[in-house]
Amino acid sequence: MSHPFGDLLSQHLHRKHGLSQSKLAEGILQDPSIIGKMCKGQRLTGSQARGRVLAIIQWLCQQGALKTVGEANQLLAAAGMANLNEQTSDEQMLLQQLAVQLIPAPIAKTATPRRTNLPASLTNFVGRTQELAEVTQLVTSKRLITLTGVGGVGKTRLALEVAKRLFGGEKSRARPTFPDGVWFVDLSTLSNDSLSTPLVAQAIALLFMSREQAAHTTLEGVQQTLADRELLLVLDNCEHLVDACAEICDYLLRHCWHLHILATSREEMRIPGEVNYPLPPLSLPAAEERLAERILSHSATQLFVDRMQSASSPMQMSPLQMDEQSLVTVAHICRQLDGMPLALELAAPLTRNLSLAEIATQLDNQMALLANGYRTTIPRHQTMHSALIWSYRLLSPEEQQLLARMSVFVGGWTVAAAHAVWSGDLSGAGSMSYVASLLNQLVAKSLMLSEAQNGERRYRFLEPVRQFAQSQLVASGQQGESRRRQADYFLMLAEKTSQVFDTPHERAWLQKLEPERNNLRAVNRWAFECRDAEFAQQFNAYLSVFWVYSSSVSESSHWLSGSLALQRNQQSGERTASSFKAEADVRNMAGHAAALAHDFTQAETLFQSELALRTALNDLPGMADAMRGIAFVLILSNTNLAQAQSYIDQALTICRTAQDTWGVAWSIFDLGHLAFARNDLDSAQTLLAEALPLFHAQGINFGAFWALLTQGHCLRAIGKNKQARQCYTDALRLQQQMNYVLHIADGLEGFGALAVSEDKLQRAVLLFGAAYAHRHANALRRPLHQDADYERYVGGVRQHLPVEMWNETWAAGCAMLLEEAVAFALNE
Repeated sequence: MSHPFGDLLSQHLHRKHGLSQSKLAEGILQDPSIIGKMCKGQRLTGSQARGRVLAIIQWLCQQGALKTVGEANQLLAAAGMANLNEQTSDEQMLLQQLAVQLIPAPIAKTATPRRTNLPASLTNFVGRTQELAEVTQLVTSKRLITLTGVGGVGKTRLALEVAKRLFGGEKSRARPTFPDGVWFVDLSTLSNDSLSTPLVAQAIALLFMSREQAAHTTLEGVQQTLADRELLLVLDNCEHLVDACAEICDYLLRHCWHLHILATSREEMRIPGEVNYPLPPLSLPAAEERLAERILSHSATQLFVDRMQSASSPMQMSPLQMDEQSLVTVAHICRQLDGMPLALELAAPLTRNLSLAEIATQLDNQMALLANGYRTTIPRHQTMHSALIWSYRLLSPEEQQLLARMSVFVGGWTVAAAHAVWSGDLSGAGSMSYVASLLNQLVAKSLMLSEAQNGERRYRFLEPVRQFAQSQLVASGQQGESRRRQADYFLMLAEKTSQVFDTPHERAWLQKLEPERNNLRAVNRWAFECRDAEFAQQFNAYLSVFWVYSSSVSESSHWLSGSLALQRNQQSGERTASSFKAEADVRNMAGHAAALAHDFTQAETLFQSELALRTALNDLPGMADAMRGIAFVLILSNTNLAQAQSYIDQALTICRTAQDTWGVAWSIFDLGHLAFARNDLDSAQTLLAEALPLFHAQGINFGAFWALLTQGHCLRAIGKNKQARQCYTDALRLQQQMNYVLHIADGLEGFGALAVSEDKLQRAVLLFGAAYAHRHANALRRPLHQDADYERYVGGVRQHLPVEMWNETWAAGCAMLLEEAVAFALNE
């Protein structure tokens, strides 16, 4: 019978060619029969048993078949033994040999780690045999390959096929070319503006962490994540972000020695080490060619015939069974379309309803029609445009209108969004099903793509088609109206999100908005272009929690501050109360963002101006919120705490008078936070204990999260470590559920301080390093009143560890992904 220890040992031995139980026995100087008995569950008890298992672990480590502390602890657990003990000298040496493991064994994943996000192919890859072989070889030998060519020439499809070929090694026992995976990043939805570099960095980070964590990651944070990984990044559609992509590729390749990048672009990046691979159209048969075998030896005709058959056309026969005239006509169509893959993909489905001769004739007419109007266009651009114009003119007027209007979306859209832009009706009544029908018809005609995401049907364009559809929208004169309808639709979604702020439903709505992030950015750009201050401030007031909770500090500040900077067209006397309230809301969140980054002067200015607006509106709960904001700045800066007390006391009185239970909960918390800053720990505990059930009762999860962290700090400061650990644990469990980003470093540092008090110094350094990296990546500073406590713990640990061990462990902590750091803190 098999035994868990034997099964796990066999898995490790099979990782390397030539390893076996007999080799293991020889390596650790043991009788092979003893190893055989251990694999059956025998000889795993007694005075010598643990020593034998430790020797096995060390030998596997030397052979490269066991690499982490987590794997070592799994093997010990399978033998019924405790984890490696850093207090024992020989096991401490083994821990150092294995290096510091980021996630301990109790939470190690049993499933095979995800090593790619490459999309599955829905159609055959046809032709490009030589290009496939050449690019595959280049990617393995060079570190940056850029596939260049005009839109529609097939750069993305070739890049994906190369990536899949290189990923294929994962399925064999041979060491894969890229052990840490092959990863695809579609950049087509990002716009070229001041945010382009951080947004490209975040798109890469999204491959390795949650969306909320990636939203706060900088380029340096991406570099730290990829530093020691052997992987391939495929960056698709770089042309409109070429400067940002060049900067990022240059930085990552210089600092991540094992990283390889395959990029697609209409132009090269022109950075050191780049290899440009121009991709031509597919090969074409000569005009005079008549032999079937020769016509079908060219990749353009192969692709057209393959897609024609996939489209369920009337010609259900093998290519060699087609008559000579049909094949000659296919070759003529391919030459008309200049061997452009996307054009061929668009033309082939038309064989459902048209004969080959009719397609060829209509294409001849189309080319002649366009020849006069597009003489200055690059020939292959003209060919692609011609194919799209031709496909567009075959659509019904309703399909044409819908195709054009959908070009306002960036990164996809739902049926409801499409209906709102197409009809201007936000209610979703009437013709919603008709719009869905039109969308599906356009999908069937290869002009749109459809995919399920989080249980919802979403639609999107291929980039060349989106650009064409946008040109049609501009030509129609309806671009302004369509963008306004898009803005109105997302304003409605944003308003619904704002209505569940600090309620149990908040997380679900934040998740609903996440797929629309690029559309939200597009709406903001439209509002900024129009200089529509009222819309921009209302929109960002509704979205303020989304920007602050789920985005980088730089992006949230960009939209919030940008909307405040817009000049209003109307006089202040003409403004409505709702527009004043929206401006006040934006000032509040912008003030919090500035305070967290320790821009205290700007933060206090924003809160004071908010207070003036709230006072003019006689908005009592709002006035209290602004007062708490001013107090928040004073607490973080550790200045004039008596004035902070006065502001919070006033806020609490106002909230109780106005029966604002939300404001009462936050005011009591702020008093507790202030007491903690003053080191009045007894008062702090009493106030935090009062605030916590108020937060829970109203579903204010973020308030509960922050209160638990602060309560943990208080309890730890008076030596109640067990109770402090429970507070930190409850807080980080809540963070895992809600995916908060703010204040997580406080929890990691709290756990680190507990580890110091338990003399677990390496664990403490890991946690302190992870907290430092999180703060640094997100530009989130520590409250000044917590600095002395932090420095005391970190400085004490540093004095007691050898320099090399400190540096190695600190670096390992800094390299943790946020979710790994939280999991590590919660599991000992």
